[in-house]
Amino acid sequence: MAPQLSVIMSAYNSSETIERAVISILSQSFSDFELIIMNDGSTDDTEAKILSFSDERVRYFSLDHAGLTKALNFGLSKATGEIIARHDSDD
Repeated sequence: MAPQLSVIMSAYNSSETIERAVISILSQSFSDFELIIMNDGSTDDTEAKILSFSDERVRYFSLDHAGLTKALNFGLSKATGEIIARHDSDD
């Protein structure tokens, strides 16, 4: 069954902030969501930090660097929730 909410997050060289951003989303009391993370061609260890999460609500996609707008549009195309939310990787 599709989640009620899809949260999309693009990350580019977000090694210093990505873990806190993901934990922030996963720690919410509302749990009927998917977190779609697009790694927009990071050259640091952003990918390793994202892959360290084993929560089934996290959906990860690795992209060639194309910029924020294209990464977010890709995330929108993968979203299955009725409602879409955006969360920055440094929030």
